[in-house]
Amino acid sequence: MKCAEVEYLAEVEQHLKECAACAHEMALQKQSDEMLHDTLLSEPVHDDELRGRVQAEIRQMPRWLPSRLWLALGTAAAAALLLVGIRFIYVPAASDSASTTGQVSASIWADAADDHNEEVVKRAQRKWLYGTAEINAMVAEKTGDAKLVAQLAPEHYHIDRMRICELAMRTYLHLVYTDGRHEISFFLRRRGGEQLTGPTLAESNGRAVEGESVEKLQIAGFQSQRYTVLVVSEQPRQQTLDFASHAANSVLDVAAISVHNPVIPAVLLLH
Repeated sequence: MKCAEVEYLAEVEQHLKECAACAHEMALQKQSDEMLHDTLLSEPVHDDELRGRVQAEIRQMPRWLPSRLWLALGTAAAAALLLVGIRFIYVPAASDSASTTGQVSASIWADAADDHNEEVVKRAQRKWLYGTAEINAMVAEKTGDAKLVAQLAPEHYHIDRMRICELAMRTYLHLVYTDGRHEISFFLRRRGGEQLTGPTLAESNGRAVEGESVEKLQIAGFQSQRYTVLVVSEQPRQQTLDFASHAANSVLDVAAISVHNPVIPAVLLLH
C-alpha cells in the first residue's frame, strides 16, 4: 500500500472516532458487507479496474466533507453490488428499523419466484454446494439443525444442491430437491422476528401455510417457532401446497435442554 493511501486511511479512522454520525453509517455499511458475504458462496468477481477507479475518485475529493465522503463510499458499495449480481440490498437506517422488524416484505414471494426461475429453470451460472454431507454441515451451521434437509424433502424427492441467497433483504438457504424429473426450491432461514404476510391457503400441524402465484410459478410458505420456509415449483398450486404442508408437518423445533430431566439431551416439540 502506498504511503498516501496509508495516510488517507488514517485520516478516515480518526474522523470516525470524532464523528458519531459517520461511525454509525460505517457500522451499517459493515452489516451490509456481512450480508453480502453470506449471500453468495464466494462467486468470483474481477474488480481490480473498478477498485482503481473508485480509489482515484476518492483521492480527488476535498478532505473531510462528510457528505462527499459517504457519496464516494456509497458509489463504491453500489458498484460492488452490481459486480456480484445482487438485485437489491438496502441497509435500513435507525429510523426505519421499527417499520421493517416483525414483517416480511410482500416482495418475498416475487423474489423467491425470481430466484427459482433464474437459478433452477433457466440454469443461470451460480456456484452451488453439492454433496449431502457438505449440505448438512452448512444447514447445521446456519440453522442449528442438519436434520432439516431430510425433514423438508417431499416424498420421492432428495436433496441435489444448495446455495446461500437473499430474499426481501434477508439471507436464506436455497435448497433444490429433485425426483429425477422435476426440481423444486425450498428457501430456509432461522426466524429473525419476521412474519409472512400472504393469504392462508391451508393448515398443517397447527401451522398456517400461505401462498402466492407469480406467473407460472407457485409459491407456498410457513413458519414454525424457529424457522421460515418457502417452497417454489412449476407444478400446480395444490401440489405445491402439499409440498409445503408436508414440510410443515415434518419440521421439528428443537427446544432447550429440559431443566427437570437433565438426562434427556433435548426435547423436540411439534409447533
